[in-house]
Amino acid sequence: MGFGQGVHYCLGANLARLELRVLYEELFSRFGGVRVVRPIEWARSNRHTGIRHLVVELLEER
Repeated sequence: MGFGQGVHYCLGANLARLELRVLYEELFSRFGGVRVVRPIEWARSNRHTGIRHLVVELLEER
């Protein structure tokens, strides 16, 4: 996830990273894993490359 740079850097970047870390820890503690269901769709431009769509399935805990 991009948060800008220099004077345009997001003031909430650290909070957003913390929230994402907590989300992933909780999610992965409740499920056995994650499986990619469809091929990853990439977003490409002259300035950025990133994931446009990522469809996943949460697997039951074993």
